[in-house]
Amino acid sequence: LPKGGIGPIEARLVRGNAVESRHRVHVLAVDGGGKIRAQWGDPDYSFYPRSAIKLIQAISWVAPANFAEFHLGAPEFAIACGSHEGEEEHVEVARAWLEKIHLSEKDLECGAHEPYDRGAARRLAAAGKPWTQLHNNCSGKHCGFLTGCLKEGWPIAGYTAYDHPMQARLRALQAPFFGVNLEKAAWGIDGCGIPTYEVTLRQMAEAMGKVANARILGSEIHKAITALEGGIAEFPQLIGGSQTFSTKVTPDTGGKVFAKVGAEGVFGLWIPEAGIGIAAKCEDGTIRAVEVAVAAALKELGYPLSFYSPLVTRWSGEVVGEMSCG
Repeated sequence: LPKGGIGPIEARLVRGNAVESRHRVHVLAVDGGGKIRAQWGDPDYSFYPRSAIKLIQAISWVAPANFAEFHLGAPEFAIACGSHEGEEEHVEVARAWLEKIHLSEKDLECGAHEPYDRGAARRLAAAGKPWTQLHNNCSGKHCGFLTGCLKEGWPIAGYTAYDHPMQARLRALQAPFFGVNLEKAAWGIDGCGIPTYEVTLRQMAEAMGKVANARILGSEIHKAITALEGGIAEFPQLIGGSQTFSTKVTPDTGGKVFAKVGAEGVFGLWIPEAGIGIAAKCEDGTIRAVEVAVAAALKELGYPLSFYSPLVTRWSGEVVGEMSCG
């Protein structure tokens, strides 16, 4: 890796003896007070955090809720924080959640797309079944929003709209994590239909740092984060899929590191035992690039990932290159 603070990490795809592609990745690690612990790139680089902050978003309905009524637990907490691959287990957990809250797939506003997992997509096609909103990678998060609406007595329809009480609560909740007034922030619509707000690398790292130091946030939010982390630790496959980077990080590190990918090359990570939060963003949005950069940064911080392989293979499985950092 380059000397910390000088510039972003350059992630390279090396094929044969030539560099085929180059990607610039900004990475920042801070403690609970915002002090920089490691830096590669520009702390003021701005972007949308997308799905990398799903745990923070989930606090909006976990913290105020009494779950005895709906019998929710670790599977629901995990999938609410996840961007799942549409595997059968993911769909069934989301379906069962909706049944528990007496709603249906039709109440989701995330939209439908084909399962990201190729095997699941093939099995669905072979059975002649269409993909539904339950296969959407954000269906768990949206089940959480619906749960929050029910608990608060808010309208179900339109819960993704900027001016809906659910989205207003999300802005109010996220603001102290990022240290910014989101009512005045630039915003756009995420792939699943909810507003997403522009933040800087520093602001996102500080948000992750607060998650890593949950005890300083008050008992209600601390309990919510503990419950959500417990769900991820028990059911890591529900935050991604059987083969995804985000799913593998927590068990690979013995429960010490939590990681969540976001669209367009974003990662949010937190390390509770060290009180460190990490934000990463690839300028051109390439996921493979941000993964190799995150793996390198974690190694520098003392948390190497044994599962991660930078090797690039052709369709036959033969190794023809690798991802590297510099």
